[in-house]
Amino acid sequence: MRLVVSMLLFAAATAAFAQSAPKGRAAAPDFGQVKQMMLPMLKKTLPALEQTRDCLEQSGNSEDLKRCAAIMLDFRQAARASMGIPEGGPHARPVRPEDLDLEWSPEMKQAMLKDIDQSIRGTRTMVSCLESSSSDQEMTGCVEQSGLLKRKR
Repeated sequence: MRLVVSMLLFAAATAAFAQSAPKGRAAAPDFGQVKQMMLPMLKKTLPALEQTRDCLEQSGNSEDLKRCAAIMLDFRQAARASMGIPEGGPHARPVRPEDLDLEWSPEMKQAMLKDIDQSIRGTRTMVSCLESSSSDQEMTGCVEQSGLLKRKR
C-alpha cells in the first residue's frame, strides 16, 4: 500500500480535471484546483487508513486481512464515485475482498502494517504540504524536504 492511496487519489484528481478539458487538448489543472480537490480527499483518506491499520493490528487470519482490505477498497470505490470517475476505465476494475489472495502470517501482517504506516505518514505529509503551499514549486519543495520525494538533481 506504500503511498499508493495518496498517489492514486492525486492521479484520480488529475484525471477528473483532464476529463473536463476540451476535446483534443489535455488540461493541466492549476495548483489551486488540485489543492482544492485533493486536500479534502486526503483528509478523508486518513481515517480510512487509520481504521485499516487498527484492523490489521488486530488481524489473526486470512479472513481478517480480507476484511481489513475491504475498508480501503470500499473507500477507493466511494472516492472514485464522488469524483465522477466512471467504473471500467483504466485500472478501474472493481476489486472485491474475496478476490484477494491474502494469506495471513505474522510476516505478512508486519509487512502490511509497515506499508500502511508509511501510507499514513505520506498522507499526513501531503496534507501538511498542501495546506502550507500556494504553488507547485512550494509543494514540491515541501514534499522533497519531508523526504517523501527525492530531489531532482
